[in-house]
Amino acid sequence: MRDRYKIFIIDEAHMVTREGFNALLKIVEEPPEHVLFIFATTEPEKVLTTIRSRTHHYPFRLLAPNVMRPLLE
Repeated sequence: MRDRYKIFIIDEAHMVTREGFNALLKIVEEPPEHVLFIFATTEPEKVLTTIRSRTHHYPFRLLAPNVMRPLLE
């Protein structure tokens, strides 16, 4: 095994249909140890409630270049 984790990024997660989330629900509830899901969305309220209740919410925001530069150095 080359990598420690397999990461699935679901961009625009608010666009996934109810049927799509229902299909993902079982694996999101009990994922294998090496699997991580990232649901990226600008509208978290549109993500199925059962998915939201089983995930962590990390709000991201833009940083100004003068703030980001020292962090990257």
